[in-house]
Amino acid sequence: MVKTEDELLRAVARAYDRAQRAQAGCCGTTATQCQILCAIGSGGPVPQAELGARLGLEKSWVSRAIDGLEREGLAERRKCCQDARMYDVALTESGERRFRDLNAALNDQAEAVMSRIPEAERAGVRRSLELLAEALSSMEAECRCGGSEPGTAAASATGPAAPATGGSE
Repeated sequence: MVKTEDELLRAVARAYDRAQRAQAGCCGTTATQCQILCAIGSGGPVPQAELGARLGLEKSWVSRAIDGLEREGLAERRKCCQDARMYDVALTESGERRFRDLNAALNDQAEAVMSRIPEAERAGVRRSLELLAEALSSMEAECRCGGSEPGTAAASATGPAAPATGGSE
């Protein structure tokens, strides 16, 4: 059966989402924790309030995930500025190790996917992925259903997104 472009794009997104969630789980990390570990691990400490906005996650998801990371000794909240209510979230040494392991596993997974594509086709697939990433980035804030803006409670009612922030570029 021939799939339309929209069906194909959604099928690829779902398959990669499942694969990354499974890989994060193999590394002992939830999808949300994976996103947070990768965001902090690749960019350094981040204000907790900014994490949700950056990752498109509800505050409550972020708070619970950070609570879990703290319990596991992987992250810590640090007072960040004059505002006593504000915290930066930083990785501990164990968190840095988990990030490196997780990042390597996600990179290996991406390499395994690409290795299943005939070598003569890989450059074209890579270029297509670059174009797709650019197209998606350029329309992140567009809401097409007439509902809430992306990232709000109604728009993210299905929970956290895939750990697509994992892996290096």
